[in-house]
Amino acid sequence: MGILRLYLAICVISAHSESVLPWGNHSGREAVQLFFIISGFYMQFILGSEKYDSTRNFYFSRMFRIFVPYFTAILIIVIVSVTTGLVFHNWLTLNASIHREQNGSFGSILAILTNGSLFFQDWVMFIKHNKGESLMFTLNFSDSSYPLYRYLWIPQAWSVGTELTFYIFAPWLVKKCTTSHLFILIALSMTLRLFCYFQWDLNHDPWNYRFFPFEIVHFVYGILACRLLQRYSQLFERITSVITGLSTSIGWLFFPILTAVLLFGFWLHLRLLHLLSNYAAISIRGGEELAYLAFLPIWILFLPIFFFDNPTLEC
Repeated sequence: MGILRLYLAICVISAHSESVLPWGNHSGREAVQLFFIISGFYMQFILGSEKYDSTRNFYFSRMFRIFVPYFTAILIIVIVSVTTGLVFHNWLTLNASIHREQNGSFGSILAILTNGSLFFQDWVMFIKHNKGESLMFTLNFSDSSYPLYRYLWIPQAWSVGTELTFYIFAPWLVKKCTTSHLFILIALSMTLRLFCYFQWDLNHDPWNYRFFPFEIVHFVYGILACRLLQRYSQLFERITSVITGLSTSIGWLFFPILTAVLLFGFWLHLRLLHLLSNYAAISIRGGEELAYLAFLPIWILFLPIFFFDNPTLEC
């Protein structure tokens, strides 16, 4: 699982810069949504195992694990940005916050406040407030001349805002919802997504991977993956035994060989995804997006295998 998460982190870095790997890798959207699936898997794992004796302790633990590194990063960003601003007159990521000239006050202040709370950073993508206009909902943040996301000091942290929304519902999803309920939730969310896609043409950023009512599907995929691991624990224990035996047999070569195999698997997954999407794109309206959405549930089967290094196999 560690190799998978490292690979996805590299994909996110590549999406915001140049490609880190010498071959094609998954897009930023694909990486973020796979992170959502992994998050759902781990939330089912820790909440289902009664690690926390109360929901309050769960929330406190999540907040501590997220806010400490986040505010550490914010502190570093503020120090560096202020330094470059005073010396070179370039405030870097704070530039929009320092020079609030083209946006209405309420919208810009709202965006700045999300930097301190971390909540609702994904909501900024659905709001615009140009100077001289009213604060309003927008179907496409790129329609705004000065989009509010410019005020985010760590723009990529919008995905953490989506995670925080999921954490609010996680105890209920894990402890109260049966597997049947989760499939109903998937059906409702996907129906809503496809209706918005084809009725209102909302199949673009930010609707295709930032809108929580749509993205909850991916967290639920992770929950189902962990429940699959729990239900068929003996099968995955046998897989673990085989892999452990292989590790013992080849010694230090095991990790580089495993890494190479997984990277090849990621590349093959990407190629199959793109081939299926391209074929569907020329066959039916919106086929590329439909093929992409249909390909994601396969990770329900993959994640339990990636989790083979867990000794208890209990969710």
